[in-house]
Amino acid sequence: MIGCCSRWFYTYTMPAKDERLAPPPEPYPYQLSARYTREQALAAIPSHAARTELCAGRFVIWDAGVLGFLDSSELGFETPEFIDWRPTEDFRVSEERPTCLPVQPRDGSARARRGVALFIRRSQEPYVYAGRAELSNWPIGATRAQWARFAVEGPVLFDPGPELASALEAELERLAPSLEEARIDPVVLRRVAKGDRDSWSEILEVLFDQGTNFPEVRIIAPFLLKALSDPHCPLADEFLWVLGSAREDPTGGAKLAAAAGLKVYLGFLAHPQPEIRRAAVFALLNCDRALVVEAGATACARMPDLAAKTCLDALGSLPAELRMLAFSRIRGALQR
Repeated sequence: MIGCCSRWFYTYTMPAKDERLAPPPEPYPYQLSARYTREQALAAIPSHAARTELCAGRFVIWDAGVLGFLDSSELGFETPEFIDWRPTEDFRVSEERPTCLPVQPRDGSARARRGVALFIRRSQEPYVYAGRAELSNWPIGATRAQWARFAVEGPVLFDPGPELASALEAELERLAPSLEEARIDPVVLRRVAKGDRDSWSEILEVLFDQGTNFPEVRIIAPFLLKALSDPHCPLADEFLWVLGSAREDPTGGAKLAAAAGLKVYLGFLAHPQPEIRRAAVFALLNCDRALVVEAGATACARMPDLAAKTCLDALGSLPAELRMLAFSRIRGALQR
């Protein structure tokens, strides 16, 4: 009888042992809020592991985990702890609703319990690691709605930065690979375009770390010129002085990039603030000097006297033969 009781007691206690809390899932080897390229994030997957990409690469799945690469344009941030994903394409990756959502992160397996290593980005910029996320809600039944809600372990620290005018957005997207190589954060550039001086100080640390880093000046020049196309650019004088420094580049690459701004610089010669006019002339010295003389004469005909004087004084740095031609043409323009 005792043996039977013992056997019965043992059998009864086994489920209790099974019901103990499972060990915590293995953490993903990423730093919260750090920036990663897709390739850097994928490098953490063991090389021998077979992996599957679903939803046009938005989810990468292998036997021990799931990575999510999502664009902020498809996300909603209703609260700091939840992220709603609403895909813009009609994906069919599961027989269960919603069909846009892979079944692996919600199948109750050890892989699903590990959660999704969630990376978020805006457009072509580097991804930000938002942390480990678990699927918390998704539509079921007859509804055709396509969405999924992820719960994250802590507040989402993803900061996409301010949205810019379409021309600047396009320029940032075009420059994204080069900015990454130059250690220039696109989010910081977004703030710079809006006039944030602390962010501009960060950029200056990259551009002038132990001397002028001309390759970085060359990379950033098209963005600065695009920002200067707005006559109300809040950091116009700062941008113009940096572009003016490009003429010292021994390789000529930064100077060539800055020289593309001839028309932009001329537009600032009549600016009401003298410090901006002086910076514009400084930047003009990157450009073909014969063009500067010709264009300067035309521009001075429309400039206030103070702007013309600023231009004349600054053009004094031209070679003697061009200086005399510049003075002659600009004075002639002012007398008309």
